[in-house]
Amino acid sequence: MKNILLNLLSPELNNNVIFQPGDINNLNEPFIVLKEKLASLGYDIKTTDNHSLDNCAWVLFIDFPPQSKDKKNKTRNLYQECLTNDLENKMALFLWEGKPIKPQNYSSAVYGKFKYIFTWRDDLVDNKKFFKFHLPIPKRKIITKEIPFDQKKLLVNISANKFSSVKGEMFSARRQSVRFFQKNYPQNFDLYGPKWNKPNNAWQKIFPWLIEKFPNHRGISYDKITTLSGYKFSLCYENLASEPGFITEKIFDCLVAKTVPIYLGATNIENYIDPASFIDRRQFKTDQELADFITSINEKSYNKYLEAMDKCLAGEKYKLFLPENFANTIIKVLKLNT
Repeated sequence: MKNILLNLLSPELNNNVIFQPGDINNLNEPFIVLKEKLASLGYDIKTTDNHSLDNCAWVLFIDFPPQSKDKKNKTRNLYQECLTNDLENKMALFLWEGKPIKPQNYSSAVYGKFKYIFTWRDDLVDNKKFFKFHLPIPKRKIITKEIPFDQKKLLVNISANKFSSVKGEMFSARRQSVRFFQKNYPQNFDLYGPKWNKPNNAWQKIFPWLIEKFPNHRGISYDKITTLSGYKFSLCYENLASEPGFITEKIFDCLVAKTVPIYLGATNIENYIDPASFIDRRQFKTDQELADFITSINEKSYNKYLEAMDKCLAGEKYKLFLPENFANTIIKVLKLNT
């Protein structure tokens, strides 16, 4: 059996943790399915850790730089090791995160280092060097016991509180909307996720009174779908909103939970998700305009969104984002089934 190594920039997912069932949100499912499909073809995929490159068919890098930590906690330049072992044509890079999180992903110098590059960016795809992959999502169980319209709270936001100075980031827009709704609709808005009410710079660590307060923060949701299902609407802002094709689990979690997403993200979202199934944040100049709109929606109009959402989940485009297509894309591009 030949080896495929997966190089991650998240140490907590090493030691093959990424191939094991996780929490109730099951975020590892795409990689579990990938491992199963590769095993059926005679390949053993495992995290890099300090494994040898002997008998290695491919090395897959999730984001750049291509370094990892070995068991002795030393930084390992895996890219250089691959060159030394004549594997320069057996390296593939996944441009997983967008510029606000991983700006080092995006340069011609980086692109030239790899034989193949998997990207969600539709404008980069040429099916020669750059190949399209849809950011994979776990296959969630759709909420069947739906909470009645009049028993749902108005609005929720579930996300970490992050910061970036990169053009196109949506962290600041998300915070702006959170501030607006917690101030003007305090009884109808809840906030979940890490890093809210926490210091985000050195000054705030020294002077805690500088930390911005978010009184509507309810902690961390460990069962995102169940939490979402208790609300009519959810702020669904991607981390990036200036690129085509950057569509993460955020909008699909809302569809599965039967919570209407208020979406701000991929510039071509309508190519993948029926516009009738979400509220396009770009259509509103201010948060007040958005608030006036969602508070005016009656049950009949709301149910039309739910019907369109169900059709999306039953359609072919939804399948593009599921673990099976993620695995099949990798197998096809790397020609692992030949």
